Amino acid sequence: MPTAIVKVYTKDGFVIGADGRCRQAETGVVVSDTAQKIFPIINPDRTLAYALYGTLGITDASNQSVVVDLASAIHKSVSAMAQSPARHDLTWYVSKLWPPAYEALLRVSKNKEIGPFPDAPGDPGLIAHVFFWGYYRGTAAEMDLQFRHENQKIIRPRLRPSQRIKALDICGSLKVANSVISSDDPRFAKYRTPATDLRNKKSLSLTDGIDIVQSYIRACDSDEGREIDSLCAGIGGHIHIALVTPSGFRWHIPPHELTSAGFETKPMSQEKTLPKSECRPRK
Repeated sequence: MPTAIVKVYTKDGFVIGADGRCRQAETGVVVSDTAQKIFPIINPDRTLAYALYGTLGITDASNQSVVVDLASAIHKSVSAMAQSPARHDLTWYVSKLWPPAYEALLRVSKNKEIGPFPDAPGDPGLIAHVFFWGYYRGTAAEMDLQFRHENQKIIRPRLRPSQRIKALDICGSLKVANSVISSDDPRFAKYRTPATDLRNKKSLSLTDGIDIVQSYIRACDSDEGREIDSLCAGIGGHIHIALVTPSGFRWHIPPHELTSAGFETKPMSQEKTLPKSECRPRK
């Protein structure tokens, strides 16, 4: 599932941005340029953003019905945990979110009409990521939850916490990232700013993070980006950006459509609006 998701960790908190493009998996036809890909978790003891990447919808090839919607399963788990106190660490919390989605994958894996589970480019066995970033019990943390198979057998999800939070993580076109951030490729000069030159930066501000997110995604959604990486054909549309700091979650650029269904929120402030997920069924 081509998409662009960027996390920048700054001295003041996290900047997380994504594009809004959603394409039909089989045909590549753009069905939305306003899909929401970043979602909040707002609770007195945990302020997080999460994003989903990969094959999120599994379909029955015999009738094209969606038999597993991983995005919906995660959203429901987040909502179900809304009243639960924050215990231990982020690993403990995320471990409470994945069982319903995992059990659904196990059930459909017995159905021969489902067809083979996908393999992500460069990562055989990967079905989908769910990334978490933010503050858990006052401490900065991040986690990569992975749904996977081994030779078409569904295995327990992998939880990969970060021991050291990197300044920049990009899920999308690494060719464009290198051209904008790590090289002097003249084709991408117009997308470079003082913020994107990370070689001499000792620390980043939220403003720097916002600049990096916008510059990278705009470079992907350009003729230059599509010229060097075919993945960029699936990147574009409305950019939405969330800021997660020790003081809370807020949208710098909100998604076009926000809903409150299926998300953990508490009546803390106007910063808690929320999502509709993109689901990309596969045959």
